[in-house]
Amino acid sequence: MRVNICTINVGGGEGNRNMAMEVLSWVDVFIFVDNANREGGGWLEHEARGYELVSFVEGGNVEVYIKTSMVGWMEVEKHNAKGIVLRGKGMDEETVRIGGVYIRPGRDKEYMEEMLEGMEDFNVVVGDFNARNLVCGEKARDDTTNNYRRWPKRWMDTKEPEANETNRMTFRSTSVLDITLFKKGKSVRVNLNDRLALEHCGQIIRIDMKEPDRVMKRRVKWTKVDWKQMETDLKTINDDNENGWESLKKIVGDLRRVQYAGSNCG
Repeated sequence: MRVNICTINVGGGEGNRNMAMEVLSWVDVFIFVDNANREGGGWLEHEARGYELVSFVEGGNVEVYIKTSMVGWMEVEKHNAKGIVLRGKGMDEETVRIGGVYIRPGRDKEYMEEMLEGMEDFNVVVGDFNARNLVCGEKARDDTTNNYRRWPKRWMDTKEPEANETNRMTFRSTSVLDITLFKKGKSVRVNLNDRLALEHCGQIIRIDMKEPDRVMKRRVKWTKVDWKQMETDLKTINDDNENGWESLKKIVGDLRRVQYAGSNCG
């Protein structure tokens, strides 16, 4: 299944987070950076609009939500104040790691280097790096390189990831600060979305992932059950002493399930 993952800087606004879930309701996973916290750095409760909180770190800059219908698709491998790494399974059973990061303006070299080292084993890293650079911004005519860029460049030269090149500004129509990095030769398509009219565009990537076996099935839509057919099937099962239990599980498994609002799952 193709999973839509949106990473966006919401500028610390609770309303911005809620608006993203409503306007971009077709997104499966949200990685919110510069997220809204309550006073003291704790999690700020709000209306999740069909999504469940996956992970939050007190005083951190990144939080993740996933559609209620997809809880269990991704696990948290690590999460600290510098960022998060999510883990899931690709279609070929390979492990897929997706990192989400936010580098606040004014962080020193050691902070950025430590954060990047924590993202060493990844498929994709998405976030707001606050790093203007020619690699990512030249096509968008953002030809400025700030000091932050000198540090990621050395890391990139060592680890050899590739960076998404965009022909659009990602911040206030003035610069490219929001960047997607991916393994060399494993590029992903990145769509920039500005429908929320925030200072930052959302970065949306699509990853093909396999549904894990342990995911809880959605509720049966009982109003759509063919009860006459059900009665016939159950009579057949009663006559089959050897395979009755397996037959019953198949009947229940094939029943139509509830579709959650905005879900593209199944």
